[in-house]
Amino acid sequence: MHHLAYLKFLLIHKYFVLLEGRKLGLPWWQLLRHDWSKFLPDEWFTGVAYHRDGTSNTDTLAKHYQRNRHHPQYWVKGEAISSMPTRFCLEMIADWRAIGRVKGTSTAEWYTEYGAKFPFHPETRAKVESILFEAIKPE
Repeated sequence: MHHLAYLKFLLIHKYFVLLEGRKLGLPWWQLLRHDWSKFLPDEWFTGVAYHRDGTSNTDTLAKHYQRNRHHPQYWVKGEAISSMPTRFCLEMIADWRAIGRVKGTSTAEWYTEYGAKFPFHPETRAKVESILFEAIKPE
């Protein structure tokens, strides 16, 4: 039963990422690949456990980040942080918006509170903030 509940959660999340990503102009193929690694056994069973009772595994989370280029952690190699290409910035923002749909939170407000914690290259941070706050600039 927990596996079906987690599958439903993932498919709803992927659907919302698809909707938000299309609004941002991302191609279908990129959005369909979003979080593909969550269906691999090493991530699947950890995801089911987290969805069931909040049990997390930092090793599995690190693997997920390294498999998916829309996570800022993917772009960190040792002490070096590379700039994230725009299409992955947009996918990351679509991901955040999809999560916000479920939680009922504003992406820009959430980023204002938690965004400083992300390991972004300065160019990436500028891109992300430009995209996020462009829509709410006063006229």
